[in-house]
Amino acid sequence: MTNIFSSPAAEKHFQRHLFQSGKAGGTFIPDIRHLNDLLQIIHILEPIESREQGRMRKAFVFSHNAPIGYMGITQRLPEHESRLEYEYRDRIRIAYLPVDEWEQTSIFTVIAQWSKSRWNIITAHPGGVSYPFPSSKMELPLKAAAQDYWQRHVLLKKREV
Repeated sequence: MTNIFSSPAAEKHFQRHLFQSGKAGGTFIPDIRHLNDLLQIIHILEPIESREQGRMRKAFVFSHNAPIGYMGITQRLPEHESRLEYEYRDRIRIAYLPVDEWEQTSIFTVIAQWSKSRWNIITAHPGGVSYPFPSSKMELPLKAAAQDYWQRHVLLKKREV
């Protein structure tokens, strides 16, 4: 059993990954309407992987027994470049590839910060571990790794019908 706790700030960030959010990136199935819905699932699972993501921050990867969401990241290929579109996240311009269909996944990742003697969720998304978007606040090794990752990957966004 994994003990990870929520906060209002985490719920706000998590909203980007809900089914009808309209944002690019991984999206949870419609049954996941709030972060607490996901926390109920997390609390009965053990992570299949965990990875340090900076000082006192960790990514926990879980495998659910059924599809839990839709993949939101793919490799960035030369043939994608002419089809890329952009949206802003926290004043950062983010590239995404519009797609007609999403691939389902039973894997999801929770990003958490160690604070007050417990893991507190920052956000969660369907799929495995990725890197955060590069930021001037990052330490140089993490920023370099994030820049490299996002030069090789791109978000997906389902086209509106």
